[in-house]
Amino acid sequence: MNHLLNIMIFAHIFLFIIVIIYFNPVLFSKIIFIERDLSVFFIPPKILWVELVKSFQLPLWNAYNYSGIPLLATLQPGVFYPPHVLYLFLPFNFVWNWMIILHFFFAGATTAFFLRYSKASKTASFIGSVIFMLSGYLMSVHNLLPHLFSVSWFPLVIMYYLKYFDDKKNKYLVYTAFSITMQFLAGAPEIVIMTLFVLIAITIFLNFFTGDKVSPDIVNSMREAVKTRVVAISLVLLLFILFSSIQLLPFYELKTNSIRANGLSYDEAIVWSFAWKDFIQFFLPDFYGYHLNTQKYWQNQSWLKTLYLGVIPFILSSFYFISKDRRKWIFLMLIVISFLFALGGNTPLYKLLYRIPPFSSVRYPVKFLFVFFFIIAVTSGLGFDAFRKGVAENTARIKNVVYISFYFGFVLVIIWGYVVLFNNDMINFLDNMGIKPPIYHDINFNLHNLKRFLFFSFLFCLMLLVYLRVKHKKIVMQILLLLLITDLFLASYSFYATVSWNVYMEKHDFSDNLIKSENTERYFVTPKTNAEFDAFPKDRGILAASYAPIFRLYAVGGSEVLRVKQNEIFLNTMFGAGTIKEARRGLDASGIRYVIASYKIKDKTFRAINSIKIGGKKVYLYEYLSHIDRFHLFDTIHFVANESTAIEKLKDKKIDLKKELIVISDFKDIKNNSPVKESKAFAIKDNKTAVGDQKTEKEHRGKIKLVSYKANMVVLDYETDKDMFLYISDTFYPGWKAYVDNKQTGIYRANLAFRAIEVPKGKHTVVFKYVPLSFYAGAFLTLIGIALSLYIIMRRR
Repeated sequence: MNHLLNIMIFAHIFLFIIVIIYFNPVLFSKIIFIERDLSVFFIPPKILWVELVKSFQLPLWNAYNYSGIPLLATLQPGVFYPPHVLYLFLPFNFVWNWMIILHFFFAGATTAFFLRYSKASKTASFIGSVIFMLSGYLMSVHNLLPHLFSVSWFPLVIMYYLKYFDDKKNKYLVYTAFSITMQFLAGAPEIVIMTLFVLIAITIFLNFFTGDKVSPDIVNSMREAVKTRVVAISLVLLLFILFSSIQLLPFYELKTNSIRANGLSYDEAIVWSFAWKDFIQFFLPDFYGYHLNTQKYWQNQSWLKTLYLGVIPFILSSFYFISKDRRKWIFLMLIVISFLFALGGNTPLYKLLYRIPPFSSVRYPVKFLFVFFFIIAVTSGLGFDAFRKGVAENTARIKNVVYISFYFGFVLVIIWGYVVLFNNDMINFLDNMGIKPPIYHDINFNLHNLKRFLFFSFLFCLMLLVYLRVKHKKIVMQILLLLLITDLFLASYSFYATVSWNVYMEKHDFSDNLIKSENTERYFVTPKTNAEFDAFPKDRGILAASYAPIFRLYAVGGSEVLRVKQNEIFLNTMFGAGTIKEARRGLDASGIRYVIASYKIKDKTFRAINSIKIGGKKVYLYEYLSHIDRFHLFDTIHFVANESTAIEKLKDKKIDLKKELIVISDFKDIKNNSPVKESKAFAIKDNKTAVGDQKTEKEHRGKIKLVSYKANMVVLDYETDKDMFLYISDTFYPGWKAYVDNKQTGIYRANLAFRAIEVPKGKHTVVFKYVPLSFYAGAFLTLIGIALSLYIIMRRR
């Protein structure tokens, strides 16, 4: 036992040294992780909510993107994920890097805990943890933070759930629900869905884990077993819902008001499905070069940048699957389920899954492969123990697998030798066979990976035979561990990107021009410009809307999965096509004063005020000279009954959006609910057209002063000589309340996506507050869940 402990200590020290070497540039956080989605989807909103909390504001609303969008509800920032509390006390860049690094170790540790629970040895537990934490899946999702964090909790969910059925202690059901809640708070509801599917499968086939014998009273025994399982899974679900309500209810509210309210089309839902040809990527990472260009990126499985596992985990798993352990059947079943889900559109099954509401809103089915990677890691650890035990007992089946592996390795080394000796011939051969770009990755890249795979696979197969033959096996065991770690480490090398923290956060050349705006006018990056500069650092160079929160600037765009539906419709309607001249109506309606373009705008209503060079090309900042304020008074109103009519009015060039406002509502409702009774500002020409279009005739007179503009509150003073509509070009969304001199008034949806209220004449103060019922009700339910869990833990049964 002491020798095994020494091996474990040696292996952990060795692994730590590797990580130190691997991540050395980022350990002190002068350089930060920036791969793919990290730069736009995660850093800006995290910086925003951290600074809001530090300024004693609830991080409920993001005023800087999409003309305003919920912040907490979007999941991406992970506001309630407990480890994120470190952001409040330590430098952001330090916590950012170490949060990613430590979750790799956490994923390995939780896998090791599961293996120890499964009665695996310490060495076997270490092997399983290394395979999971250095697998291609986890390396790929390091740039998709919610999935890295969420998957790390998966082993604990399964372990605690099984421990409940072993010990019948209620606390394990609470721990199970808590671990699932951590998955959700990390920001990955899809991982939660798959986790719940796995729990249901385990509940149904629990006997494969517990090995319970059938009681003589079969009927009562089965009835009691079913009751126990149903109660257990039901309680876990109940506690999870209660625990997560503070985040779950705002998320659900956003989902119902988002572009995914009615789900996705089938073609959207199956984007980035695991293809049958992708099985080769378990052995040759990025074989097809999916990231070489944008077209390949979207047409193939590109969500996981690398899938590499190598042959070593599969060989170790084979030792387990030839054993008599009954658990192997449920492990095999989970592997099959994982692949059936991950294959997405490449299997008819997903057409059935798509009809189930959660899956109709989920993209990128390949993400469900995390279950497969976990099972391979676990069975590799258990397989190592089976191998070692079989060698000690001279088991024929184990010896046969060793010999087969050796002969397989012998073939591999012959291929490796040929590739090394005749490298140029191989290049010519692959070139002639067409195994090169644009269909495949670069020939030298694939050859390098092939040689490394063949070499390490052969060495491992050889050392298995050596372990079988020699008496002193400790050194051979350490070599086997070394080969495993080195193979996984080298295969994942370079699958991450970094940038200097100072470079990422440095002041932008346009920011001074934009921040001078006294009335918080917005800026707009043209679609063509976004398309030309769509990846870091070029997107940051043009000040793409995603980076607006960093500089406290206001933009009409951003990077968000659950975008508010009416806002998306407005953007597509007003800016979806055509020239900048045609887009001016959209600029008027959304309070845009500045436009960033990668081309010269030849329009007298735009004035160039700055320009920069990015990659040898100029990008211009223009001021829209005829812009109107984001806060505006209107007395010419078009009342429309529905969204489609509002869209028609927005497109109608006879309507001047600088002077006329489009309100979606029944005119009768506005009159009846008005805080100003018998208002003369909105004379009805024809009562029969109350649900149609109504318009007043006189120009408005009045002025507005912005008193305060905060995340969850806007305060305005206004003065007018007549009853009017006050328009604020912020997103219309549930939870916002309006008060005129402390008296609540109704908020109406105006210009399709924004807010308007009816205001009386004179001098008054208007306050808009974001008080989402979903958040406060969720907080109350979460407190109930915590109290209930404490009560359950205190009970013996």
